[in-house]
Amino acid sequence: MSEPPHSLELEQALQHMENGRIAAAAKALETVLESDPKLAAAHALLAECHVMAGKLEESVAELTLAGRLAPDDPGILCQIGWTHANSGRLSAAREDLERSLSLAPDLTESHVGLAFVASRTGDAKAFRRHITEALALEPEHEMARQLLAEYKREHGDFGGAGDEFAALLARDPDDPDYLVAMAAHEFARRNYAAALDLASQAMRRQPNDRQALWLCLAASMAQRSLLRRILSRPILWLLRLGTAGMNAYFLGWMGLCLIGVPLAIGLGYGGLAVVMLNVFVVWLILGGFFLFGWVDRKARKEARAIRLTDGD
Repeated sequence: MSEPPHSLELEQALQHMENGRIAAAAKALETVLESDPKLAAAHALLAECHVMAGKLEESVAELTLAGRLAPDDPGILCQIGWTHANSGRLSAAREDLERSLSLAPDLTESHVGLAFVASRTGDAKAFRRHITEALALEPEHEMARQLLAEYKREHGDFGGAGDEFAALLARDPDDPDYLVAMAAHEFARRNYAAALDLASQAMRRQPNDRQALWLCLAASMAQRSLLRRILSRPILWLLRLGTAGMNAYFLGWMGLCLIGVPLAIGLGYGGLAVVMLNVFVVWLILGGFFLFGWVDRKARKEARAIRLTDGD
């Protein structure tokens, strides 16, 4: 059987894309299309190049043309479905992805795409079916694993979600997307210190990541709120004790003035001691709040500084 036309050129373009040479891949594909403008596979690959280069309008144009040239190609239908899904057109995405599966039932990317659509529409049954199919076909598929981790987290299975996120992060500890995903997971578990550490690592590697910046600030604020909640009860009881001490002090001196009982003197001085102790402890705690606020402001400045650095 003869090879498809321009298979060698398409393979070279794929290698360029895998190695991050997007401009070289696009140039090679454009050269192929000059000689064969109706080659749907080249248009589909060029659309993917445009996505990687951030040229979304050009990508949609190329992909639309590829779909017209090869309306029954399952790979192109899957790619079109993913484009719809990423643009929020979930009904159109589901239609194209289901059609691609009808043509190629073992196409992993289509199962993952339908799982993604189901996760956004809240269809838990469809999500479980398609994510199970995807992982049966490719057990280590990264997108499928990430979707499964997010699903487990959203449904309260923090242990299972943590295992999935940890496995993803172990594959590439420097990947900012995985760091942000793990930070969001720790934040959902109210493990704010770990969330702040992971989000800070993500910002060092990708300073303009808005989600990482938000997680840094949110975790920092949550830590301060948590400390306030922890300290609020002791302060409340100290204030109550101080009020009781004040009452004992005045009642004691009132009793001394009225009946001259020595016990009243002890009651009065005991109440005064309680009041003085409370004043000291309250001022000590307020000083701790002041110090914590200073540390928190410093942490925010560091977070902003991390955003502005080049990540070195």
